Amino acid sequence: MSPPGEKGGGDGGSPPEKEPGWLARTLAGGGSSLALAFVANKALFPLRAPVTLALTPAVARALRVRAAGVAGRAAAAEGRKAP
Repeated sequence: MSPPGEKGGGDGGSPPEKEPGWLARTLAGGGSSLALAFVANKALFPLRAPVTLALTPAVARALRVRAAGVAGRAAAAEGRKAP
């Protein structure tokens, strides 16, 4: 058995268990995921903004073409002229 105050297996041959460091204790908390997401969001903004500005026109065109195709198929199914 281990002496009082000593953390260990009790056989005297195994080293005592270490307490987790401050970083491990901090990351083990419930709010750490939210904090990490917030920091990552703020840190990556300079990369996200130009990518968003560059891709928005292409995505808008693709969605417009897709919406026109869906409207055309719906109109053909009803037997009327597409808008």
